[in-house]
Amino acid sequence: MTATRRPFRQSIDQLRDSPLAFYVDAFEQHLHEGGYAPTTHRKYIGCFAHFARWMGEHQLSVEELSEDATARFLDQHLPQCRCPGPVTRTPRDLRAALGHLLLVLRAEAVIPEAAP
Repeated sequence: MTATRRPFRQSIDQLRDSPLAFYVDAFEQHLHEGGYAPTTHRKYIGCFAHFARWMGEHQLSVEELSEDATARFLDQHLPQCRCPGPVTRTPRDLRAALGHLLLVLRAEAVIPEAAP
């Protein structure tokens, strides 16, 4: 296994043991259908895994996810993040990936549409 695939496999394994486990295939399908490059795909899966770890630590269920929850992660957790690697800490990548996460969860009818 190559060095770049190792962190990706770790991220997938973390996701499969997380509150987001049931939606891993839907994430991957969404990224594939969106035509994202393999490097972006791996990066976003890493973002989902980091967020899922935070969800677990805060006992946040998937049904509780919203723009507010992702903002708390980005604004409160990320600046002081000490999560063991490999994790993505780039705000721009995390913001983009979490936007896709919310799209997938809404498409799967897991969370309600965003309030206007």
